[in-house]
Formats: sequence, C-alpha cells, structure tokens
Amino acid sequence: RRLEEEELGELVESFETTAADLVAAHGGRLIKTLGDEVLFAADDAGTAAEIALRLIEAMSQDETMPALRVGIAFGTVTTR
Repeated sequence: RRLEEEELGELVESFETTAADLVAAHGGRLIKTLGDEVLFAADDAGTAAEIALRLIEAMSQDETMPALRVGIAFGTVTTR
C-alpha cells in the first residue's frame, strides 16, 4: 500500500510514540528512533523479550501498521 506524505508521517509518529511508551512502561530505556526503527536497552534478556513481544502485539492491533519484526542482541552495553 502506498501512503501519502502526511499519512506516512502520522504512521511513523504513532509507531515512535507507542514504542517509546511501551519501552518505558516495561522498564526499558529508549536509545533512539529512526523512522520505522527503534533501539532500546533493558537490564536483562527477559525484559527485552517481553518488550519486543509487547511491541509486536501493540502494532499488530493497528491495521494501518505494516507487520513488525524484532531482533534482540544480549551483552554488555557501553555508554558514554
């Protein structure tokens, strides 16, 4: 499906807002968003998996949202 510029902006804004709210609500830390991508950190793999599953669940309820895919990496995060 092709979206007009305004529709695309609204879709991305909805995605970013939902993702940010969901990550925070489940104890994660939002690192950044980039269009249709969100990067977050969690203290443990279980929390990260829970957030990822909740993101899929939330986005799948919105018929305008394309199918969501997630990936998880686990290990030490270095911040500055």
